[in-house]
Formats: sequence, structure tokens, C-alpha cells
Amino acid sequence: MLARRFQLHAVIGRGAGTTVYRASRVGGAGTVAVKVLDADTPPPGILARLRDEARITAALSDIPTFVRAEPPARLAGRWVVILELVPGNTAYSLLRHGPFPLAAAAELVGDVAAALAAAWDHPGPGGPIRLLHRDLKPGNLQVTPDGRVRILDLGIASAALPDRESGTGAIEIGTLGYLAPERRRGHSAPEGDVFALGVVLGVLVTAVFPTRTPSRPAAPDHALMALAAEMQAEAPADRPMMAEVARRARALAGDLPGPDLATWARKYVRDHEAVDARCGEVWSEDAWCTRLLARFRLPREPARG
Repeated sequence: MLARRFQLHAVIGRGAGTTVYRASRVGGAGTVAVKVLDADTPPPGILARLRDEARITAALSDIPTFVRAEPPARLAGRWVVILELVPGNTAYSLLRHGPFPLAAAAELVGDVAAALAAAWDHPGPGGPIRLLHRDLKPGNLQVTPDGRVRILDLGIASAALPDRESGTGAIEIGTLGYLAPERRRGHSAPEGDVFALGVVLGVLVTAVFPTRTPSRPAAPDHALMALAAEMQAEAPADRPMMAEVARRARALAGDLPGPDLATWARKYVRDHEAVDARCGEVWSEDAWCTRLLARFRLPREPARG
């Protein structure tokens, strides 16, 4: 069997210990995203999480909001993950234009909440999948040029799959500023994702990023911020369930001022905004594309804890 080869075009993202390239298959059709692990020999737990991410996305293949991922592979001496290439920009990068219009922010959060509610109850090989994302933030939500939202990065997600390899439920892991109080004590449940999505909603509406330590939301001045405040309630039992968040956010999207997400996206979203110069090299044993990243003029999101 011939080894797979990819033409690397540009760096389109960078995460904790990874660099993501836009690439095309040499001798094949279509473009993909190639996530490259920076470490030559990553810890076994990292590879286990990446294999779990591929299992989860395969189990959720009929919920199009989630981005597809292949299991990690060894190519050109490096560990990589081949991902579905989703056009558009992250909500994080789009905040350079200022706060989202209220209707667009409500629609985005409603769509994310609906996908997460569906994934919680989605049937799997051993029963409902019970997906918990556990790292919801603007940088993990992609807006396409036609105004759809896609959920990225299930690398630390929790799911009830019988062949799951990694276990992260008993430790604090995620992005500081978006972690619910109980998550900081090592407890993961759907209410933690509701809290994080409430922080995301506040960021979209205000363009103000959270500090590393969660703080009580400001007094709401309209119905959408009131929903965000409820989602960030101190006690998990006081937060709405994800399905209710979806219902309420979508209802508000039809009543709030401003363009809808599709109209706004046509103005601001670009089809893959490279954060680096074009690469133009074929990835093989002797050619590897590395560049310095251009910096966004945005506050840096807190790193995962």
C-alpha cells in the first residue's frame, strides 16, 4: 500500500502541543486539516485521547455539528490526526470585529446547545453516548461562511463508549475561565457544559473574555444576558438543562435585534483564514513545513488546565 502524502498549504490553527495545517491529498481528491503533534514522542495518554476522539466522532456521524476525526497515524516520522476541513473562522477569531449581534449570538448558542443535547441521548454501542464536551469556548466553535456552527476538539470529551481508552473524569481539566465550580473539584456532568456555554454566550455578546478564575456575571440588561447568567449559576441544579438552553436561545434569536447568523457570517466569515504564510511544501520524510504564527490582535484565551 502506498503511504499517504499531503501537500501542506498554511497553518490555520494552533493548540496546546499541536499545529493544524490546511492540506490536500497528493494524488487524491479533497482537502483536509492535518493536526500535527509537536512532540516527537507524545505521552501514551495523548494518543489514547486522540483515538477516543475518533471513536466519538464516528459514533456521532449523523449529527453534522461535530467535526469528524480519524485515529492518530504516524506519517513522516510525526504523529498526526487527519480531520474534516471545515470552512470558516472560529468564534474566537471573529470577535476581532467586536461583539456578535444579539440575534446571531443567540442562534449560535442555540445550535450548539441543540447538538450537545442530542449527543447526550444519542444511541451508542452500549447505550446512550452521554457526551460531555468539557472544553467549550469560542476557539472551539467554528462559524462557516453560510452561517452554520460546528463544534471542534473532542480531545478531552467524556463519552460512555465501551472501548474508550482514556479516563479524565476525576481530574480538573479544561480551559480556566470556562470551568464550572464543580468541574474545578473534579466532577463532570452536563451542567458543567451548560456553565461553559453560558460563559461563551457572555463573551459573544460583550467581547469581554473571562479571567482565569470564574466570577459572577454582571447584572443582565436584556433577556439573552439573563439566560447567560442562569447558565452560570453557582449551583448546578439552578442551571437550565441543555435542551432548554437550545429552546430558549433559538426563541430569543427570532426576537432580538441584529442580523441572523447567516447574514452576519456572509459579511465577516472567510473561507479559511490562514494564520501563517502559505507553506506550499509536500510533506515527506525530507520536507516539513514550519513557520512562525502571526498573532491575532485579541486577548489570548486561557490555556487548558
